[in-house]
Amino acid sequence: MKILAQLTLFVLITLMSATLYGNPVVKQHSLNLSKPGEPVNLEVEVRYGSITIEGYNGKTVEIQATFKDLDAETLKKYRNRDYDWDKENRSAPRSADGLKRVKNTRIHLEIEEEDNHVSIGSEVQNRQIDLLIKVPAKSNIQASVYDKGNLNIKDITGKLELSNHRGGITAMDINGPIVAETWRADIVISFDGYNSEHPSSFSSHHGNIDITVPEKKAKMELIVNTYRGEILSGLNTEFVPSDEIRKNNDGQQEITIGGAMSAKLNGGGQTVTAQTYGGNVYVRKR
Repeated sequence: MKILAQLTLFVLITLMSATLYGNPVVKQHSLNLSKPGEPVNLEVEVRYGSITIEGYNGKTVEIQATFKDLDAETLKKYRNRDYDWDKENRSAPRSADGLKRVKNTRIHLEIEEEDNHVSIGSEVQNRQIDLLIKVPAKSNIQASVYDKGNLNIKDITGKLELSNHRGGITAMDINGPIVAETWRADIVISFDGYNSEHPSSFSSHHGNIDITVPEKKAKMELIVNTYRGEILSGLNTEFVPSDEIRKNNDGQQEITIGGAMSAKLNGGGQTVTAQTYGGNVYVRKR
């Protein structure tokens, strides 16, 4: 999680309580922005848990965090992780005679804000954290989840960069551009419109990709590809084979002739690319 150099607002939510044993703890905070009414740049990251972000007609960022105990299997894996630097620098245990173990029920969430750049994250990884965040609709969002939940976005008109290692991604009523990646679950996207200056792309290793587009008003070129699945379309516009041209940061180009299927809506526009290795690609008409 990016740490901002100078902070106009720092909020640290910490709770030490025995009430967490099996019972969720809910904390809420209303974050005032340095520049109310202007676009927000939000970065949020959760290792274990879920993220839901909703756009609304407001001038604050509303945050609700629900903290839960991890299941026994995940907690065991977390505690048994061993790193080389840990082994080299770890002191030997001391005598614990006459002492009893204190269960660490601490929960911890950091919220940082400077000039409408908002960063939300937690250093505590032995708790599941489910976040519900409301932001002004005109927000740019970078969000990632590793395990234990999904990533859900709704009613956002800014740029989206989303990743989820073990769960799914759903983004409804958006306008793009959006970059989304999953490994083992589905990506579901519903565009309200699309006249973006930047491309969008969706990638999943073993999940399906499901896209809904306003065929009559969106100017875009849909490029879809699946290696082991199927492509299913409800559009009136036909898909035809197209060439793939990719360029990395070093300027190296990779060209595949006829490597994907494409459809140009309303004469074409910025590209929207969907690629999955093991799943299907679904294209629906809004």
